[in-house]
Amino acid sequence: MATNYWHKLEENNTYHIYNRAAVENLNLFREDSDYKEFLKKFNKYLGPYLNTFAYCLMPNHFHFLCRVKSLEDIEPFIRLEKTKSAEKILAQEIPLSSFLEDQTRRLFSSVSIGYNKKYTRRGPLFMSRFKRVVAHGEARFKYLLCYIHHNPIHHKFKKNYSDWKYSSYNTYLTETKTISGKEEVLTWADGLDGFLKMHEEFKIIKSEYLNFE
Repeated sequence: MATNYWHKLEENNTYHIYNRAAVENLNLFREDSDYKEFLKKFNKYLGPYLNTFAYCLMPNHFHFLCRVKSLEDIEPFIRLEKTKSAEKILAQEIPLSSFLEDQTRRLFSSVSIGYNKKYTRRGPLFMSRFKRVVAHGEARFKYLLCYIHHNPIHHKFKKNYSDWKYSSYNTYLTETKTISGKEEVLTWADGLDGFLKMHEEFKIIKSEYLNFE
């Protein structure tokens, strides 16, 4: 059965969200500041509307594991947005998915403008349609959490999870709450020891079978 990469973003559903550079061999992130700027803008445009459990930024693509918050929780933030999309969802003229897709478009546009100015280039930076696949069930959630953090190892940038600065893995090793879904994940994983164990088991399985998606 073919995978649907364009699921509607609906409240209380969890999604694997990812995208890559629009041009082959183009890096979305060239410097440390590029990674930081993307996360800053992600938090600005999508942070109020999503609980983020994991992310990984790679040079030419990125992955996020997020749950859409309830409409009741995010309505106050929508009211602060000065966009046509915000007006339409408040007037019940468009679904939540359309509003979130517009916020994502604004994210990509803002990052692209800054990137193109910084590196004196033109043209699109990201693929126009970002993929979002709903994640049903505990097993899938666990797989994606580890899969996303495993990307730098899979692509042979690093040998250990903690060696890659641009993923959420290290945020779980500190007491600072830097991603919104951290405490929920640690509770579900039975604490930090459980979190670390599942990642090490995933690493062993992947290294044995080399069967990546």
